[in-house]
Amino acid sequence: MAGPVQVVIVDESQRTLDNLRRLLRFEPDIEVVGMAQTAEAGIAEARQLCPDVVLLDAGVADSDPIRAIR
Repeated sequence: MAGPVQVVIVDESQRTLDNLRRLLRFEPDIEVVGMAQTAEAGIAEARQLCPDVVLLDAGVADSDPIRAIR
């Protein structure tokens, strides 16, 4: 593998974002490269950073999960 799996986390709760980031720090093969509190901001982060994985809370208020995935 070329490097760690790059992840962007999207959740309305700053506390959840911080906790997930802290938890994932213990995984040497995972790097959190971005976080966002809205689907639109998450989409922008994903476009800019091109992560391997986006963790999106499907319940984010401004989110249409299918549109966000596309």
